[in-house]
Amino acid sequence: PRAGYLLGIYVKSTAAVTAGSVTFLPRINNSNFGSGLVISSGTFNSREETFQTNRFAAGDILTCVYSSVGGLFPAGTNDFDVTVVVVY
Repeated sequence: PRAGYLLGIYVKSTAAVTAGSVTFLPRINNSNFGSGLVISSGTFNSREETFQTNRFAAGDILTCVYSSVGGLFPAGTNDFDVTVVVVY
């Protein structure tokens, strides 16, 4: 419930992506926030934002959504651990 900044996003998949891709987007109050993160191969990717660039206010709702394209494979790949890092 405090104001702060988006610092980064880290994503790990339980299976290596071998086809297609997945895009993760941090969101604030239902709008895209910061830069997206794409995984098109392997099991891990991360992105750090420029410090103090992507601000949010006290009481804003922070979420993260994802979408896949190109026939994501293997089938069990849609099991991800996502960490969105913020600084207060």
